[in-house]
Amino acid sequence: MKLPEHSEQAPKPMNDADRGHAELAGTRMLIAEESFDAILRLMVDTGLVSKRSAAVMLDDLSARLMMHSCGLTQTVWATRETELLHQATRIAMKAERLRAATRS
Repeated sequence: MKLPEHSEQAPKPMNDADRGHAELAGTRMLIAEESFDAILRLMVDTGLVSKRSAAVMLDDLSARLMMHSCGLTQTVWATRETELLHQATRIAMKAERLRAATRS
């Protein structure tokens, strides 16, 4: 019995449609990040949530994203480890800035 051969193929260059999809996804991510930041600012600035509470919520969100990146959660969503790690780090830094602001 002959086993199938595995050939390593070089990645295909991006065509215009692929580039368009990637740019659209990047734009959507940017809009989502900016919207998230604006909502968080609004909640803190209006006193709806204290900076300390917001920092705790952001820490929890960061931890969940880290768990997703490590495959420790049951999810049906496609995940990209590097993107999850990037977002978890970004959110953790935002939490630290909020904590620092409460100390000063």
